[in-house]
Amino acid sequence: MELFTVGPEHYADQDATSRAGLRRLSVFGRINALACIMSARHGWLGASYSAAEILTALYFGLGEQGVVLSKGHAAAMQYACLHGLGKLGRDELLSYQDGPGAPQAHADRGTAGILLGSGSLGQAASQAAGLVWSRPAGRIAVLLGDGELQEGQVWEALQTISHRGLQRLDLLVDRNGYQSERPVAQLKRIPDLARAFEGLGFRVHEVDGHDPLALVEALEPQPRQPRIVIADTIKAGGSRYLRANRGVQPWHGRVPDEPLYRRILAEQVELAGDPAVVESHRRFVQRAAPAARPVSPVAGGEATREGYAQELRLLLDERPELVVLDADLAASCGLARIAEPRGAWVSRGQFLQMGISEQDMVSFAGGLALEGLLPVVSSYAAFLKRALEQVHANLSMGARVIYSGHYAGLCYFSDGRSHQCLDDPLHYQGFPGMDLVEPVTPLQAAALLRWAVERAPGSVYLRLRRGPAEIPLDRDESGIFEPDDLLAPLVRGHGFRRCFVCAGTVATRLALDCLERPQFAGWGLVVVQAFREPADPEPWGELLRDVQEIAVLEECWPPGVLRPWLDELLQRLRLAPRRLALQPRGWGASFRSLRACQEHFGFTVQAVEELVRGG
Repeated sequence: MELFTVGPEHYADQDATSRAGLRRLSVFGRINALACIMSARHGWLGASYSAAEILTALYFGLGEQGVVLSKGHAAAMQYACLHGLGKLGRDELLSYQDGPGAPQAHADRGTAGILLGSGSLGQAASQAAGLVWSRPAGRIAVLLGDGELQEGQVWEALQTISHRGLQRLDLLVDRNGYQSERPVAQLKRIPDLARAFEGLGFRVHEVDGHDPLALVEALEPQPRQPRIVIADTIKAGGSRYLRANRGVQPWHGRVPDEPLYRRILAEQVELAGDPAVVESHRRFVQRAAPAARPVSPVAGGEATREGYAQELRLLLDERPELVVLDADLAASCGLARIAEPRGAWVSRGQFLQMGISEQDMVSFAGGLALEGLLPVVSSYAAFLKRALEQVHANLSMGARVIYSGHYAGLCYFSDGRSHQCLDDPLHYQGFPGMDLVEPVTPLQAAALLRWAVERAPGSVYLRLRRGPAEIPLDRDESGIFEPDDLLAPLVRGHGFRRCFVCAGTVATRLALDCLERPQFAGWGLVVVQAFREPADPEPWGELLRDVQEIAVLEECWPPGVLRPWLDELLQRLRLAPRRLALQPRGWGASFRSLRACQEHFGFTVQAVEELVRGG
């Protein structure tokens, strides 16, 4: 699909000191941000479009160099501005999310012109404060989202900035009224945001966030005290095709199809009204025939989060003490039906939307647990790590909570290192009184959730995945383990002398792919889903007694939890087969496919073949 962009030469022709010139530059930014997102078929138009005039005012109206996105979802608009300034080439712009060398899903320091990485909300104001305090000169502007203000660290940063009088740090809030798809006021309302900021010692300006000249005028004078500009905007603003509908803004993370792309593009070109861009677009339309609509490949199976969500709905109806807590990620975690505002579970108080505040959510869950309820805490695995100290406190008080970390392991290929989570098992496995379980199929996810609710003696961490499992294995084919033992491994084969021992859906799928190769004929497969010492090691001894070589595949940074767990089990069984291990190393990036992510981390059949051949 061919994409239309506005080049730096057109930006240079505009008068960045006038309101008309700045508005035109903002429209150019929208055109390029749209192309950026369309190139990857992934991104956040809502956040990018609401921030268009704000970033245009900073980069072009004020000529700022130190611009930091705390609301990292607007990265495409930041990249569009950098392209307009000539700091990011067209090919680079359109390589968005295409591996380590490309602009990342959320702004990353590896991209020219990016001062700080973003993605995990609430941290950039603190980081920028440290930069300003350390630097003898220069200003930094940090753009936050109004939903992001729910992160407690933002308020810690505001106190630091005010107390230390960091006047060279400008804070701007993109107050578009929505977080994800729902209004901010429905989740956590701040009745008087300006007064809250003033109470912390800030000079506050409230302006029309879609008037770039008003933003420039609010930021031009050198302040005598730290200041915050509240920019009132519309999420996905600037296009009539992207409006909210009945209190829901669907364009948080949706990507237009090609016909809608062409309508939005034509609309923006008309709004820009620049003759050279209009002519360039006319030629683009003439030569760029609509592409044949691609047929999406049908993914086999469901994600473990789907089995988890289906079982959770059943359990909520069966057990009134269950309460689900979410950090504004219900749809992403498969909980949209449970989170429906007019639904039964919300009305019964069995679903609580806690907003973008993981630490508060986990501690709140601890209070519920101490009063006899059973909280089920849900968020991305990467973001739940923000609350490890709160998990520690809950455990120390005997508060039984089920923690579900979604989008774990290698399956989360798109959003980069801030969202990919390859170390969470290491943290939770170390807590006394915590069971770590990692289902690899939807059926097992459902069974392990029910076990966590009905039979687990303490708290449980469930490691869940976003992508379809595509794993045709739902039981112990060896017949060694008791059929009703929900913590037993999944096993393929019996009496084997060489086998894979895996944890995680991607690792298990990789092992299954290897078993289709002739060189792995006769190998077995053992998928570990519960990392606790077996009460009865005898079945394990029977399963592994003849094994001479084990290849461990695990989606966790070394040392991981699977390899140490297996070493301890084998020592207990007095078995000593040769052991090899394949685990991801180093940082990830934004990828356009799971295959690209696996190749980056060396999680391929070829890598396993080399491991076994060289081991």
